[in-house]
Amino acid sequence: MKISIETLKTLIMYHISEYNKLEKMMHLIAISDYISKRVYHSLEVLKLNDLLTKLNEVHGYDK
Repeated sequence: MKISIETLKTLIMYHISEYNKLEKMMHLIAISDYISKRVYHSLEVLKLNDLLTKLNEVHGYDK
């Protein structure tokens, strides 16, 4: 199944506001894993991955 960039953006923005910390961590990691396992070469996806990394750092999920 292929997920569009817009769907990924929507999921990320939704998780920022709706989920508690543990759920956010699990979902953001899943989205990040999905992105990293696909061979995307667009700048848009690289920006999304950067956003996920920053979110993980800000919320302390990478510890």
